[in-house]
Amino acid sequence: MSATSTSPTRQLTQRHLTALLILMCAGLAMTIAANVSLNIALPQFGEAVGATQSQLSWGMNAYTLPFAALLLPAGAVADRMGLRYAVSLGLLVFGLASLVSAFVDDAAWFIALRVVSALGATLVLPATLSVLTRSFPAERRAKAVGIWAAVSGSGAVLGLVLGGVLILFFWWGSVLASTGIVAILVGIASFIVVPTYRRDTDEPIDILGSVLFACALGLLVYALIQGPEAGWASTAIIGSAIAGTVLMAAFVIAQLRLRAPLLDVRLFKSRALSTASLTIVLQFAATIGLFLLLPQMLQNVREYNPLIAALALIPLPVGIAIGSQVAEKTQGRLGERTAVGGGVLVSALAFAGLGLQGPYGSFWFLGVALAVFGTGFGLSTTVATTMIIEAIPGEDNSTAAALNDALREVGAAIGIALLGTILNIGYRAQITVETRSLDPSAAEAIRDGFGPATQVIATMGEQGDELLAMVREAFYIGYQGSVFTAAALLVAVAAVVVIAGPRPGSRTTTESHEERTPQS
Repeated sequence: MSATSTSPTRQLTQRHLTALLILMCAGLAMTIAANVSLNIALPQFGEAVGATQSQLSWGMNAYTLPFAALLLPAGAVADRMGLRYAVSLGLLVFGLASLVSAFVDDAAWFIALRVVSALGATLVLPATLSVLTRSFPAERRAKAVGIWAAVSGSGAVLGLVLGGVLILFFWWGSVLASTGIVAILVGIASFIVVPTYRRDTDEPIDILGSVLFACALGLLVYALIQGPEAGWASTAIIGSAIAGTVLMAAFVIAQLRLRAPLLDVRLFKSRALSTASLTIVLQFAATIGLFLLLPQMLQNVREYNPLIAALALIPLPVGIAIGSQVAEKTQGRLGERTAVGGGVLVSALAFAGLGLQGPYGSFWFLGVALAVFGTGFGLSTTVATTMIIEAIPGEDNSTAAALNDALREVGAAIGIALLGTILNIGYRAQITVETRSLDPSAAEAIRDGFGPATQVIATMGEQGDELLAMVREAFYIGYQGSVFTAAALLVAVAAVVVIAGPRPGSRTTTESHEERTPQS
């Protein structure tokens, strides 16, 4: 059996490379922003079609679950079908499903279309990074990966801002319709511009490994997403977590025995791959958790409207862009271990600053803290992404990209579950003390969360004003606990990277990244 990538016959021009970078980053941004921007539109969607809270939750989860679970198998499929076809087909499926879902008036159809959108997105995300690493020459590859990483990290913020602006002026479906139209146009352009880049191999796709990995990761992500709502001790959550863990162990065992596995798990013996993977998971846990918590705090405590709360996050992608663009030089001067560990530590310090600021701190301090966090995030994740790509053999290019993307999705699920749970614990602990003298039914409604609390308080007259202040304070205490937890996790990650990360000159990449040019 053999596996080789299509080899170059010509070098791409500067104009061609620029077009590829723009298209791949645009496709990436659409898939990343899709779920975040929809989060703003869901309340209006629920009112329009009469969806239950459970249906609204699955409107989000129906995208997140298959997206996370199928990324690694989709990378193997993309390599074999050709990256031109993977990107184009994925964007067209994603775009058409998003466009149609903007006009449905039934929650069940909406959820089904979200699943279809996710199937398209799983082809797009790993293929975009793989196209760039195969197209750009070695001396310019790191900068291209840095731009890709910046878009990946800031896409969620852009989605929040886009969603806020569109909902302000148009109907709920405008978020999905605009995303769908742009994705279709990018898909058509990608078919014209992207080289074929097909992996020539007579080795079949690892079906068993693909099924085991998809089921295992799907169950684990489901447990993380639904745990805060269903209860961590519920039978469904415990059962999902146990089944997911068993299936993941089975996946590892199967991969060790196969000659052509979906993912060679022995590669994780590499300090570079293991520390880079840990960095990606926990940096994205912190970042996506921040996307969840900070807008809520700004709206619930500082009383910003949704659009202003989204705009307040703009310094974050600015910092990510700066960090990603200085990553190559920082890595060259200080080495991978110091660049990644230092970037994570900078992010941790910024998180601590957000927690110390206080509930009504300066708007400008918030912006500076977010920019500093973004700089550390951009630096560490760009270098870590390069480490992952270089740690996996070149013929598994799309598998490396898919692994990188899957790690990001797992981190996002961990961040939402962990930081959201800590916020709820802190809020309930504080507000329980404040509501002891209230009617038991009213007190329980207030303990359920900020939204139910404001509905009860609205019926209380003057007494409600004082209670609302207490609710805001309790919410901030829960938020503060989440932020400090994220900061502590990032400090621990920085320590692990510095202690266990690869020493300068201690490793060689598994691939020399020879110049590759496309098969047209």
